[in-house]
This record gives sequence, C-alpha cells and structure tokens, in this order.
Amino acid sequence: MLLMIPMYHVIHSVRIIHLQQRKTISQRHTSFTKWPQTVKASKFKANQLIAQTTFNYM
Repeated sequence: MLLMIPMYHVIHSVRIIHLQQRKTISQRHTSFTKWPQTVKASKFKANQLIAQTTFNYM
C-alpha cells in the first residue's frame, strides 16, 4: 500500500507535465498561425514610429 501512493503521485505529476506541454504546443501552433498578422502589425507600428520621429525632427 505504501508503494502504491508514491507511484500514483509520480504518474499524476507526469500527467500534469504532459498536459502543460500539450498546452504550450497548442499555444505555439496558434501563435504560428497568427504570425503573419503579427508581422504585418509590427511592420505597421514600426512605420508609424518612423513617421512620428521624422515628423518630430522636422
């Protein structure tokens, strides 16, 4: 009986780690599918920033 408890604990912790890994993989997948949009947005922001700075220096 004493052997059963640690084994269950180990299996449970491994299961939790596995779930966390799966969650991070799915998050990476969604971020990868959103990646072109974010690149476009960051380029747009960079262009805005450049325009603002050049306008300020003129």
